[in-house]
Amino acid sequence: MLREEASVEKPVGGVQSPLPRPDNGRTPAFVAQRASSEEVQREPWQDQWPTRSAWLKRLERLFLLLERPVNRLVGKPLFNPLYHTGPIALFLLVLVGLSGLYVTFFGYDFGFTASYQGVVRVEDQLIGRLIRAVHRYASGALVITSLIHALRLLAMGRFRGPRWLAWVSGVAMVVLVWLAGVTGYWLVWDRRAQLITTGLTGFLRRYTPWGTAFALGLRSAAATERDWVVMLLLFAAHLLAFALIALFVWLHILRLHRPRLLPEPRWLAGIGLVFLVAAALFPVELLPHADFSRLPRSVSLDPLFLFFLPAVLKAQDGWLWVGLLLVTAVATAIPWLPRRRSSPPRVHIRTELCTGCTTCAEDCPYKAITMVPRADGKPHKLVAVANPDLCVSCGICVGSCKDHAISLGELSVEAIGHAVQARLRQARRERPGQGVRLVFTCERHVAQEARPYQEQPASIEGGRVVEVISLPCVGAVHADLVGLALEAGAAEVQVVGCPPEDCSHREGNHWTEARLTRQRLPRLKRDYIGAPISMAWMPPGHLAQALQADVPPLVLPTHREEEASESAEALSLKEQLLAALRPRYLLPALLLLGVALLLQIQLTRFPFRPYTAGKAVVQIALPDPARPFGLSAAQPASDRMARWPTRLVLEVDGRVPFERSYSPAVLFSGSPPPLFEEVWIAPGQHHLRLSFENDQHTMSVVLFDQTVTLDDGRVLTLGYEGDKCTNLSRPLPDCVSRDRF
Repeated sequence: MLREEASVEKPVGGVQSPLPRPDNGRTPAFVAQRASSEEVQREPWQDQWPTRSAWLKRLERLFLLLERPVNRLVGKPLFNPLYHTGPIALFLLVLVGLSGLYVTFFGYDFGFTASYQGVVRVEDQLIGRLIRAVHRYASGALVITSLIHALRLLAMGRFRGPRWLAWVSGVAMVVLVWLAGVTGYWLVWDRRAQLITTGLTGFLRRYTPWGTAFALGLRSAAATERDWVVMLLLFAAHLLAFALIALFVWLHILRLHRPRLLPEPRWLAGIGLVFLVAAALFPVELLPHADFSRLPRSVSLDPLFLFFLPAVLKAQDGWLWVGLLLVTAVATAIPWLPRRRSSPPRVHIRTELCTGCTTCAEDCPYKAITMVPRADGKPHKLVAVANPDLCVSCGICVGSCKDHAISLGELSVEAIGHAVQARLRQARRERPGQGVRLVFTCERHVAQEARPYQEQPASIEGGRVVEVISLPCVGAVHADLVGLALEAGAAEVQVVGCPPEDCSHREGNHWTEARLTRQRLPRLKRDYIGAPISMAWMPPGHLAQALQADVPPLVLPTHREEEASESAEALSLKEQLLAALRPRYLLPALLLLGVALLLQIQLTRFPFRPYTAGKAVVQIALPDPARPFGLSAAQPASDRMARWPTRLVLEVDGRVPFERSYSPAVLFSGSPPPLFEEVWIAPGQHHLRLSFENDQHTMSVVLFDQTVTLDDGRVLTLGYEGDKCTNLSRPLPDCVSRDRF
């Protein structure tokens, strides 16, 4: 495992040398004036790799600026949470699932009142209160971590080619996590859930034909004690969203070899501890029970999940949904936007040279190479077979093949060797008498800082000349190339790659270190032990920092050190957890996580006033508008019915803020469309009259005719559910007054 810090260069033998910081990010002072001769030509394989767009480079530069203080704070890249966002997100998902199961099985019930009382029972228990808070905070952290993970992969360009499946499944998971969060808030059936219900009702009424049926269905369920069915369906939707997330997690890692599902034990312990402390210090508030006879005045709004509520409740959400659909569509299509002029080369295996050693298949991070039984009469049992559709063109397999049987277009061990020799010859010609440091680095470092060094040699302190050769990934560095460089005249050889756990191609830095320390095939030859060979694993933009360091002789671990290292890797889970809890390693990371979680908690307690003061509502809820007429179902309309009152009118103090006209054929068809309307009025005393009228004002069916006093925030419902009237004149079937009928 790679363990060195971002600001430390590690020689192959494990000896570390501190590196000075770069001079304010500017071109370092040790870079001398460029040579007057013509520029060094690009290597042939570089023209086959599409260059990263300028906006992606700027995006990654922004992330690198944000990561720099984090690395300084935590001290070790292994403790930088930004390098572990994928496994952390999956751990948070597991945490959400387990805490949700506890809340469900130890208190939750189904029903508008029963569900709320079930949450109250959970809150009455100390453990339940802690676990519910962990459930809430882990859900929000899951959203934030997933978005950071996606943006970092976007900046690193890890979304094209075969990676499209991981990218698209990731977009789908973000949408599903949002849906699961909304339904989770809904299941509590408190004032916040009341706003979600009201908002969804308005959305359905504006954009679908089902809004009225949805609103009346909820009222009917409450009146007929079938509310448990509604909550059970809502709970099923919540579970379905979580199950779909699990499915997309499987798709997300389907093409990965050795996927990191969970963080290391130190992270499991640290994250769990942070969430428990946060849950104890900041318990989740429990809002009052949903009361649809009152307008909620103030609630705490979680913008991570409920960002849509302000716009939806004000009926100004059209632009929001169009924007979200557009963003989702563009995010889904990113792997194909913009379309590349040419595809990068894919892995090619010269089967006549393959000896079936399996190292390429083992080292490939993306399952692009498999081993199959040999059928061509060769003495070897197996042969490597490439699957170009899974190849991301990282080149790790090139560095893993001891027989040099693998290439990626123009990239091969032979081609890199020729480039090494050409660079060294030119450097000696342009700077005779000066030693040359040959540096292998990856495309990420070139995109941020290394290109000037790559295009032309420059003098550095100590009379050294630096030559930089860029590869898709440092995992393409074959151990033989290091020896070749020394034999060709390089005074020093250095490999500069990404930090541990942050390689663009997942494992390139890990395999290169293992090869050069003789821990993995193909190993560096023993003849080069003691040679000036080193590795520096640091974020892009720190190449100057690496070049200023001396390259000490290669020192390999002794046999005793190797045994100690192997025994450390074999520690039990308990021992790893205890080691992870050492304050000098864990406290900086815990401090960073704690501050981030505290900011999230404050963000999700955003005070929200959905309705301004000085408002009251009159609701009209008629599942069957023709029922007050006392007609049998499907009774055909007659000429006499044509003169009956078919215009529903609501009068408020003599004014008519609402009316709806029906044709007799529709109203008396036996299945007239249901009615649900809301009329906003000022609080105070009002005379309300709800009635069916005819155009000649000669017939009326009065449903309500009273003077009422509505205080601020009151919701008065006029209607019926089943055989029960709500604020109508008399119980059905005589709850209407047939005045002059």
